[in-house]
Amino acid sequence: MDLINSILDNIDEAVIVTNPEGIVLLYNKVALEHSQDLLEKTLQLDTSITELLPNHRREITQSIFKNIRQHRRPQKTFAEYVSKNGSKYHLEINYVPVVTEGELTFIHIFVRDLTAQKIFERKLASQAANTNNLIEKAHAIVIGLDSRGYITAWNEHCSRITGFEKREVYAKRFTDVVLEKHQKEGFESILTHEVLSDPVGNFELPIITKTGKSVVLLLSCTLRTSPAGTTVGFVLVGQDVTELIHYRRSLEKIVDERTRELKMALKKEKDVVDMRSRFVSIASHEFRTPLSNIEYETSALKKIGGKIGLDELTVKLNKIEKQIQHMNRLLDDVLTYNKNEVGKIQLILSNLNIRDFIQKVAEEVGQSTKHTHRINLEIGTLPTNLYTDEKLLRNILTNILTNAIKFSPGKETIRFIVQTLGNQLVFVIIDHGIGISPDERDKVFEPFLRGSNANSIQGTGLGLSIVKKAVELLHGTLQFESRIGEGSTFTVSIPLDITTKYHVTSC
Repeated sequence: MDLINSILDNIDEAVIVTNPEGIVLLYNKVALEHSQDLLEKTLQLDTSITELLPNHRREITQSIFKNIRQHRRPQKTFAEYVSKNGSKYHLEINYVPVVTEGELTFIHIFVRDLTAQKIFERKLASQAANTNNLIEKAHAIVIGLDSRGYITAWNEHCSRITGFEKREVYAKRFTDVVLEKHQKEGFESILTHEVLSDPVGNFELPIITKTGKSVVLLLSCTLRTSPAGTTVGFVLVGQDVTELIHYRRSLEKIVDERTRELKMALKKEKDVVDMRSRFVSIASHEFRTPLSNIEYETSALKKIGGKIGLDELTVKLNKIEKQIQHMNRLLDDVLTYNKNEVGKIQLILSNLNIRDFIQKVAEEVGQSTKHTHRINLEIGTLPTNLYTDEKLLRNILTNILTNAIKFSPGKETIRFIVQTLGNQLVFVIIDHGIGISPDERDKVFEPFLRGSNANSIQGTGLGLSIVKKAVELLHGTLQFESRIGEGSTFTVSIPLDITTKYHVTSC
């Protein structure tokens, strides 16, 4: 008996042995210690166990003993006690019947203190509740998926962003709820390949809300695993970055625009530098030649003095006058181009007898070029008057006609066709001169730029650039075709009624 008592006293659980009627026959130290705090009376031998219990446990215990006597099967119950000092205990009580030769001889009562475990469970439950509440109320998207991609968690922020309530998405595949068909494969690839090897952070996922609106989410995805380490699902956490995406795109657009503007400014600056370089080169050449000729003729006049005859004097003066006229034309071109560049040219509109004007321009060009070429004028049906800027139109036609003659050395005729097509007055000037090289056609309207086959022909390279600016001011169009060695065709179209169509105010 001493051996049994020694063994029982070293057991952590409270142990009480009773007969089938509940009379205490044996107990250990732990049972005695608990009885002092939890029972109505101190545990004693040969005392009914039910008489020691608080009133609220007596009837339950009597019922348990009755069931054991009838069925002879173990019983388990849980009880909550408040000690005399106010502490709360949670106990697990096991009643184990002992049957000898078919007769119930003893009932072993094992009492295990679950108080620490219950406190721990409550802490865990409280922490879980706090965590769930934090997830539910967080100002962030939190989505739980199982290993097949079905939704298991969906917080309030998800509902606000997508419009889908929890009951609408639970147990449905995430890809079927918010993704378009072409996005499903890519998202599933992220889950099945990338996340399994390493958590995926900060990937953009466009989704479709309940109302059909497109929203961009910035998400991170991590694995959910069981205690055994197997994958049981995924957690998606992120934010709605739709506005940030739009803002980023607008910034990118602004940066692109600024970059283009900067490139254009740099190109313009480079063009200006190139243009100045070309101007210096051409101007120095074009002005040096007539100045040299003038210097030569005046020097000859000084040497000859009074020995020169009137006819020879007239010839030399005519040569000087021609060179001066050439220099004046060069200066006029430069000044006209400069006015165009700084926007100083204003339209001065007036009614113009178009037929008389065309004939006069053809005569003026013929005289200024010493009638080296015949200008074949072909005039179709024309209105009597044209409301336009006479000076600009004369500049356009004079430059093109003069170029046609100048760049057609050795030829005899220039065709000058004028006709009305719809609401446009069309001028076509055709020459059979040296033509324009294909690789130089894109630069033909650039200032101070001359064709590689025109080095021997005088000029500043400003004529066509001036023409282009003047045509633009008249709201017209300028086109040309050219073949090396065969000639060029320039076509200018200007509106018949510039004020009505383009809302230009006359000066």
